Amino acid sequence: MASNWQFATGDAQTVKKFSKKFQIDSAADSFWPGLIQTIKGQDIEQIAKANMARNVVLRYTDLQGAENRGDTVTLYNAAQLTTAPFYGDVVVAGNGAQISTYTQNASIDQVAQSVRSDGRLSEKRMLMDFRDTGNALLGDWANVFIDETFTIALAGESTFVNTYNNYTSGAFSSIMNTSLNAFTSANITYAGNATTNATAANQGNIVTAQLLTKLKISAKQRSLPLKKLKGLPSGAQFIYLDDENLELQLAYDSDWSARQSQGNSRGADNPSLTNSIGSFGGVECICFERAFRPISNVAYGMLLGAGALHFVEAENWQWFEGKEDNDRKKVIMVSAMFGIASAFVNSTRRNAILVPHYVGVAGI
Repeated sequence: MASNWQFATGDAQTVKKFSKKFQIDSAADSFWPGLIQTIKGQDIEQIAKANMARNVVLRYTDLQGAENRGDTVTLYNAAQLTTAPFYGDVVVAGNGAQISTYTQNASIDQVAQSVRSDGRLSEKRMLMDFRDTGNALLGDWANVFIDETFTIALAGESTFVNTYNNYTSGAFSSIMNTSLNAFTSANITYAGNATTNATAANQGNIVTAQLLTKLKISAKQRSLPLKKLKGLPSGAQFIYLDDENLELQLAYDSDWSARQSQGNSRGADNPSLTNSIGSFGGVECICFERAFRPISNVAYGMLLGAGALHFVEAENWQWFEGKEDNDRKKVIMVSAMFGIASAFVNSTRRNAILVPHYVGVAGI
């Protein structure tokens, strides 16, 4: 997301310098920028455009600007056609498939964060520059907040074990003022022999290359198939997002190791797939250190197709600088307004499969 800068100094060069630096810092180490597709157009137009989804996150910009009022946007979509074709001289007229359309709402909320100095004397004692340091810290905060917000909305989990210093720790019923959409049993595939979160805590129920293949097949054969990704440099059809221990689990998998030795596209060579550890059979694997753990020893992985998440951007990140206490203390603030919602049709999650599994490595 871009930035709009407002400075008390009015120094154009300063604005340019810090605008560029904030954008770099706020996008550092995030894997989402390469997985976002911008959709423009309101009302019925969104049905066709959203149905042409090519990437995991669909970004809508219709509420940007003062002329576009409102704190809720209605998102339109249409289910893929799965009916059989007509053959021979069978009468087609009047027997065609009906288009199944559905809508969902995403509410808009505002989020902000700021840093402030202790005063001119404290700044004098500091070896670090307050503006440079504040900019870097806020950039990192914005990056992690977006990563966590997107992942919370996708996971649809109301509570989780906070094993990291997450900014968004605790229990949730909504995120950015939009209710979470939990996974139903039809869209959950357990690792190994697990059938519940409790049994997924057993050491043998880990992610393997065989499981990735099973997920890919399931994504295509279910009654509402996951939409394939298109245009990623790696050629991936789906993204698998998981706990950072995923790399350790797959490192001991002979099928995975053999495939990587054949020269798959890696995240280090592909800027649009930050945190990628490689791919297997058209499934690109991405590790996220703040992935969710609903209970002890269980992590949630997710297979994601095109259009799994809606991101409605009403106001992109803005940067403000001011002073307090008769100009003796400096304040830097960033804020944004957006809405976010996982895709669903008829109360069923769309273009995503949840994968509960053991968090560690088998036998360790």
